[in-house]
Amino acid sequence: MTDEAAVSGTGGRPSPPPQGAGTPPLREHGAARAPDRASDRPDANPRSERDRQILRGLSRRIHPEDAGAHNNLGVVYYQKGLIEEAVAAFERALELDPRMQVARRNVEIAYFHTGYFERRVAALRTRLDRHPEDFRAGDQLARTYLYGGDASAALEQWRIMLRRWPERVDLHLSLARAEAEHGELDDALGALQSAAELDPENARVQFQTGELLFTRGLHEEAKDALERAVTLDPDDAAAHHLLAFVYGDLGMGEQAEAAEQRAAELNPSIAKAERNLSLDRYSEDRYDELVGDRARPMPVAGALAHYNLGLAFRQRGLYDEAMREFGLALERGEDEALVRQAQAEQHLLMGDSGQAAELYDTLTAERPDSPKLWNERGVAAHQMGTADEAAAYYQRALDLDETYVLARNNLGVALAHLGDAKGAAAALRRAMAGKRPPADIWRNLGLLLSQLGRRAEAVKTYRDAVERDPESAGAWTGLGIALLETESAEKAKAALVRAVELDPKAAESRYQLAFALSALGDYQGALAETKRALELDPFFPAPRFRLLIDLQFEEGTVLAPELDAPKPVSAGEAVERFEPEHGELSQVFAGLEAEHPGGDPLESAKEALARGQWERASAAVRAAAIRGDDNPEWSLLQAEIFMRRSLPGEALERFSEVVDTAAGALQGRAWRGRARAALMLGHAADALDAATRALALLPGDGESQRVQARALSTLGRYEEAADALEALVSTGTADAATMTELGLAYAGARHDDQAERALRQALDEDDGAVAARVALGDLLLRTGRAEEAISRYRAALDVLPGYGAAALPLAEAYRRQGQRESAVRVLVDLLTVDPYHLDGLTRLGELLHETGRRTQAMVALRRVLRIAPDHAGARASLARITEAEMVDD
Repeated sequence: MTDEAAVSGTGGRPSPPPQGAGTPPLREHGAARAPDRASDRPDANPRSERDRQILRGLSRRIHPEDAGAHNNLGVVYYQKGLIEEAVAAFERALELDPRMQVARRNVEIAYFHTGYFERRVAALRTRLDRHPEDFRAGDQLARTYLYGGDASAALEQWRIMLRRWPERVDLHLSLARAEAEHGELDDALGALQSAAELDPENARVQFQTGELLFTRGLHEEAKDALERAVTLDPDDAAAHHLLAFVYGDLGMGEQAEAAEQRAAELNPSIAKAERNLSLDRYSEDRYDELVGDRARPMPVAGALAHYNLGLAFRQRGLYDEAMREFGLALERGEDEALVRQAQAEQHLLMGDSGQAAELYDTLTAERPDSPKLWNERGVAAHQMGTADEAAAYYQRALDLDETYVLARNNLGVALAHLGDAKGAAAALRRAMAGKRPPADIWRNLGLLLSQLGRRAEAVKTYRDAVERDPESAGAWTGLGIALLETESAEKAKAALVRAVELDPKAAESRYQLAFALSALGDYQGALAETKRALELDPFFPAPRFRLLIDLQFEEGTVLAPELDAPKPVSAGEAVERFEPEHGELSQVFAGLEAEHPGGDPLESAKEALARGQWERASAAVRAAAIRGDDNPEWSLLQAEIFMRRSLPGEALERFSEVVDTAAGALQGRAWRGRARAALMLGHAADALDAATRALALLPGDGESQRVQARALSTLGRYEEAADALEALVSTGTADAATMTELGLAYAGARHDDQAERALRQALDEDDGAVAARVALGDLLLRTGRAEEAISRYRAALDVLPGYGAAALPLAEAYRRQGQRESAVRVLVDLLTVDPYHLDGLTRLGELLHETGRRTQAMVALRRVLRIAPDHAGARASLARITEAEMVDD
């Protein structure tokens, strides 16, 4: 990265917490720098005691809640050799604004460049060895670790202190902060919950809770906590300031303006956009030189009124609102160059590549030595479809800074688009070897390898991506796709479930999850995911490369619009465009004949479908259509392909076409298929009618009889279902599956003895009949034989671990016996195998609440709603817990 500078307001909490980590925010003009010196080391001998007194007197003139002022005072102290005072000032700034990047960097320089960190730790440890009850020494030691970048050591120290002083609310708050910095957000919320239980009227507890909830994107919950904080402490400017951002994200404009105005009244520095001094002069290389190998903490955003609000809108995807705020920022005289760059970035995100290019042409003319701006000018060109021009801009950025990994990544993508796969792979690998490369570079390489057919290498690359960035939904999606092609559907499903949980609105992830579920035979789950994906994007989004840019004061890398997916084409357009020459058609047919030399294409296609080769079977169907083969068997085959791919609606249409055009046994098979599709769609009455018609044409057809019985059971007509199945059993062809369905029908009719007989016979036929084990367990539990029911459920899980139909009733059986912890363990085991089992996750949340673990319960239920926002059970349970908490309050 180039030597660029950041601007941050001097107010107490100058910006909303960022939603993730990345490289420090960059800016290239107007930097406020610490005074240049002949040496990087501070003056160890201030000129006089009077100088000391004057400097210390400055601290009494600044606003006590002004984090930026404390940071700047620390820089002055440092340059005058007052290291202890400098550290105290930087730490005060961080207490006011824990995410103030410049203060964090300054305190690390003060610690490690002077050796103060080691001296302070040694002195505090000596004090604690002599006086273990010295609370202040223990707390200072933990804070030293925290500000020195070692959150783990800070956590351990505060945990030791909590064992001695469990009632101290401030310790719980400190622990929560360290947990959050360590990435353990659930544990941080738990610590805040403990603090709230100790002191429900503590405004700081509510503020810190609201801040953490806002960081996690839980804006409604954050609003409630922050409103309670300002009720408890109406003069807390930081709480009002953060509440203004929450209101803004929730679209509550008037409330946001009032909250921001109140914050400015309480702390005028919040409304100012002053410069913060930096000991490393905002240089990445200088920082590394001064502090060594210490890792940098999370970046923070600035506090320029409308500009900052625009950034907040942008982070939430509210692009029009962000552009409006940037326009207001220019009208109000906020930093013009800063805002124009934000506008250019915004145009990139919105796909307005022409307007972005115009702005970047102006910006690069003003600052031709900025690799950041040339890289983003390249993205604008890339968006406009000129990959060769984009590559030239990316190279211009690399000429200025050959270590700029974002430009190196983008150059790799451009080369891939230009057909230079070897050059693209080399560029991406070189980017991966650079300084702090984002995980998206691994993701791009994985996609490139997949396109080249090197799928095993692609899996490894995607695994590296998720190890580097476990919160990247795109990386998990890529891994899932690669696993689906190379290893197992189960592994692919687990990866794709993680992707959906991280980004519930990613249509690509949901489509791919539907494929994985279908491959595992979970057609209902696949259908549900397909429906959700269609709601998000009616066109299937193919995996695409990612372009990377720096965003000012936000996450260091973001996704630019993806470029290599073809635009969706309607069926009419496709027909109009399909005008191949005669020679081309001949080649097509020659290829198809080569696939089936001397054989029947229809039989070969059926065999391909039986082996699970859907694409090959589909290709054969398309070829038949091109040849003009009107054999209705092709329509039946197409319908079966749709059924296998969890598309019963499309299958129903094909089956219906054959019903209308065929006769005899062929029409009977079509009615049978129509019954199956209707039952899969939940249309039990239509399924019953179709199955009855199928049996009229196919007397004694066992499959039609089973579909008829299932439809009757679905409609609650259990007696009739049992009669139909008994008729099938009487033919002597009944298997374990038929006996299981018979047992379920009798159980539905409350003929328990006959149900038990049928289910036990099913197990005699097939000891591994899991459905029969579960159905028998349900019957035993209902008739008061809980112990035997538990053994049946456990036996089912031994055969098929992760089988929710067994795990859920087993957990309920344990719960009825008062063994709630055993029930929790059963559900945890289920979710370990099947993280997508939303009913299991919902039940776990309910059990956690029953055992007094409210915070963990709410986390579980909110996870369900992130994946399936319309899950009625999770919504109802979360509402009950929230209502119970209100009653307790």
